[in-house]
Amino acid sequence: MAVSIRNIEKFIDDTAVLRKKKASLMARAREIADSLAMGHGEVKEILGDKWSVRFFQVVISNPNHIKIGLEDLGGRFEDID
Repeated sequence: MAVSIRNIEKFIDDTAVLRKKKASLMARAREIADSLAMGHGEVKEILGDKWSVRFFQVVISNPNHIKIGLEDLGGRFEDID
């Protein structure tokens, strides 16, 4: 499952413990992201095991995260038949 770098940012903003580390986490996200998109491995590298599991639980069930993903990643697959 691909997610947007904005999904990472929203998750960090919504998670008090991670907010304190936002600058370094987002810097790492920008370093390893393939444009806007990243997969499970990249998310795990940024957030670690515990938080990456929680991240994906939230992303697949939260309408705001789904909207972000559709906005940012929707156009990436237009050429696929």
